Amino acid sequence: MAYPIGIPEPISLFVETSDAGLNRVRIPARLPPRRPMQNPAYIQACLRSPVPLSELPPSFGIVTACNPFGRLLTEEANQNRTHRLREQLTSLGLDSFPVTGGDEAGVHLEPGFGIPGTDRDAITRIGAKFEQDAVFWVSAGILELVPCGPGAAKTLGRLDTRWLNP
Repeated sequence: MAYPIGIPEPISLFVETSDAGLNRVRIPARLPPRRPMQNPAYIQACLRSPVPLSELPPSFGIVTACNPFGRLLTEEANQNRTHRLREQLTSLGLDSFPVTGGDEAGVHLEPGFGIPGTDRDAITRIGAKFEQDAVFWVSAGILELVPCGPGAAKTLGRLDTRWLNP
């Protein structure tokens, strides 16, 4: 399987199938540390949404459920995860709007949601629950990459340079 530039290839992931047809995953005890704040795919990401830039809320988070910890999943698995994220946002009473992150050419795209009406910490908790390395936070037109684990946020610059309307 080929991995896009900036998406790390998983190391020694073994999948076993039980007699009941349930998948069990065995991951080695020592995985290399993830460095989402240095990942070019995150740092250079563009964002696509049907919502015009002029109609965006003053602050909001952006979360995807796709490709947990940078591991590429099938389209069906990512669709299921996106559906579960949408259900989670609804159950929390959070408004949302569609946002797809990915490369500028549109080769690698991950559907997700813009989530207004909450704070950055809540957004990182949602990202962590869906096994994301990082989430995006927008405030006053500035885009930040925020790790879902330890580490400091990285300012990526003005949102208007990365916001694409389909």
